[in-house]
Amino acid sequence: MIKLRKFNLSDLEILYNLFINDKVLKNLLISFKAKEITLKMEKDWLRKVEKEYKSKKPESYHLAITLNNKLIGSIGANHIDYNNNSVEIGYWLGEEFWGNGSGTESIKKFCEELNRQFSFKRIEAYPFTHNKASARVLEKTGFKCEGIKRKAYKKRDKYMDSWMYSKIY
Repeated sequence: MIKLRKFNLSDLEILYNLFINDKVLKNLLISFKAKEITLKMEKDWLRKVEKEYKSKKPESYHLAITLNNKLIGSIGANHIDYNNNSVEIGYWLGEEFWGNGSGTESIKKFCEELNRQFSFKRIEAYPFTHNKASARVLEKTGFKCEGIKRKAYKKRDKYMDSWMYSKIY
């Protein structure tokens, strides 16, 4: 069963081992290759995430995705716009957990959590156009494609297109 929970520093080793995979990183905005990511980088990220949990209006909000209490990925909210009640989400799963419905269930639960905790009117996601599996997951969870953001993101000196998806509450 998929559950979402807050991250803590004890997640460091498992998170790091899931994350240092070039197939996972290919679909994320970060430009690092797996071999360039260090345990210290992940630890710093976890500390930042834990600090955000204490804020009433966090700049970002990330949760651990677990399957049967085992950490399998991350889902988060970035670019939180409290004035317009909108937010952008991003997510990833360890490669061995792709294609089993975990992404779909995680997004459903996370959107419910965001709506309950922050009352966002609009939730957005921007998967790269090469990531058709992520687009399908968004559609299964009620997101609608609004178009393509052409050359919207630069990753290792290459400009990437992304789909624009949103879900309105």
